[in-house]
Amino acid sequence: MAGQGTHPKLPDSRSIRVIKLHGAANISDEIRFDLITTSLDEPLPYEAISYTWSGQALDRPVYANGQEYHVTKNAEDVMRRLRPSRPDDSRNLWIDAICINQKDDAEKSVQVQLMFEVYANAERVNIWLGQGTDATALALQWLRWYSWSFAAAWKLQSKFASAIRSADSIFIRLLLGIAAVSMSCICACMMMAVGALILLPFGLLPFRAGLAELASLEYWERAWTVQEANANPSCFILCGSSAPLRLDLFCQSHNMVPPIYVFSSLNNSKLNQRYGLHLLDAFHTNGEAEFGSPIFEVLCKTKATIAKDKLFAIQAMFPDTLGELTVDYSRSDGEVYTEAARIILDETQTVEFFRYAGQAGREHGFPSWVPSWSALVDLPEWLCGFSPATISQDAVVIEGEDDTVLILKGRRVERVTSAVSDRFPVVAPLPVPWSRVLDLDIAKEAFAVLRKWIRTTGAASCHDPQILQLASLISDMIKMEAEEIISWFHLIWEEDNIGMEKLWDYGLNGGQVCDSRKITVNFLQLVSGRSLFMTESGRVGMSTLVIRPEDEVALFTGEKLPYVVRKSLEHSGGYTLVAPCWVSGALKGEQWPGWDGDMEDLEDIVLV
Repeated sequence: MAGQGTHPKLPDSRSIRVIKLHGAANISDEIRFDLITTSLDEPLPYEAISYTWSGQALDRPVYANGQEYHVTKNAEDVMRRLRPSRPDDSRNLWIDAICINQKDDAEKSVQVQLMFEVYANAERVNIWLGQGTDATALALQWLRWYSWSFAAAWKLQSKFASAIRSADSIFIRLLLGIAAVSMSCICACMMMAVGALILLPFGLLPFRAGLAELASLEYWERAWTVQEANANPSCFILCGSSAPLRLDLFCQSHNMVPPIYVFSSLNNSKLNQRYGLHLLDAFHTNGEAEFGSPIFEVLCKTKATIAKDKLFAIQAMFPDTLGELTVDYSRSDGEVYTEAARIILDETQTVEFFRYAGQAGREHGFPSWVPSWSALVDLPEWLCGFSPATISQDAVVIEGEDDTVLILKGRRVERVTSAVSDRFPVVAPLPVPWSRVLDLDIAKEAFAVLRKWIRTTGAASCHDPQILQLASLISDMIKMEAEEIISWFHLIWEEDNIGMEKLWDYGLNGGQVCDSRKITVNFLQLVSGRSLFMTESGRVGMSTLVIRPEDEVALFTGEKLPYVVRKSLEHSGGYTLVAPCWVSGALKGEQWPGWDGDMEDLEDIVLV
């Protein structure tokens, strides 16, 4: 343990500590550094370290201000990597786990609000990915080659662009533009080909394994690293003894890798999605980007050891929105997340974030309308387009005394009957939209759910009202004729053919060809992970979660999709938010009957 003098007192709320790391002649020499204070308004030159340290034991002894101090292996490794090789030299670093007294919640609450500035003011940010392996070293070596290729192609294109701007003739500009595109493509392809040929003797498997290892590192999942990588344009990847590689070139170079090296186990677009959060600054600098779905996706995709850190970690990136969030580690998770939801509501003037609250496995102690940002919303964009007429584009909120209760203007329009299906099995997204390959076992499991639900509705044939409503719902959503779907139902019930058998691409019904495989694929994608229900008026609905009889369908101001709500047992007159839903006859902007558009006729729906 360190003594009391390890962390010198911070003189004011704008001060930080910096590690003055002393050099050593041998890499195995013990690590010694001084912790010194400096003001962010006039800081000493320093470099910031971005890395992960969750789950690692504090079992590596170093010496801080002459006293023994224990750090994690990752912290020790990065200091050895960056330590000057001459004993008389030193290097200033900022490492959050060391520079912030992690045992002092009050100090953490202040310092966390400065972290974006800490990384933004650094001379550079060093992203430490660990010691790596031979495979990651090989991958980084060739990503560096491809990044150089990218830079060369970009430089050539810039020269052509300059020539185009200075040309007087439109014809010459057109020729130069064609030449620029052609030369850039040729240059890039030549570099890719040369890289591929040089790489061939080293073996494809190690290179592919190295890419997979880099993509699988925990660093890309952590909430704090998103802010750290976006705060400063000068970010460099460090892994083992490999030479530093700029973060933006590291990501862009994946587009230059010949597809033959990754298609068998990885996909270039998936790799870039993996790293995309750490390049938000290319479009989302200092909160200038629209605060909406992209940020919601960030919150859902990242992880944090302390739940509150998912919000604290990016709040400084958006000073006009989440910047208002109170950073206080003494508050409960529920209080922090509820305040964040209120801020998002005020900023966006919509309640579309409800879609992230209506998820399975929601956190206990959170109001039902407050997202825990623990799961990506399973609502494709094309599916979100199906909804009734919007009551109001903006959310109409009634102020109350309790921040955990949201009083929202809306309408309860339907009640659910006992005909509720089990949850359909989750079907993996199709590799391409026109693909018609699905797992036959999953298809049979899904149709067992469908048949069981049909029996609960009392339908006896494919022409009963319930089946016609279901056909209408499917038809509207997957852009197929209802008659085709009715013919498909006939194949399912009369001939027990779901269109997925190898010899049954098509089924015959009354002399007409019914492409049952195509309809089956579209149906399974539509109901994947969802459930069906009936309403008292005879409508067929689909919800993202299994609901209960007597639940109600409600329309809210500030949201396009209807929601299922449930009477609260603990709060008289209150409702819990269950999940988004879709209801037949109200998918293409139709107005619900019984309402003429008068906002005065809306009710106050109390969500708890």
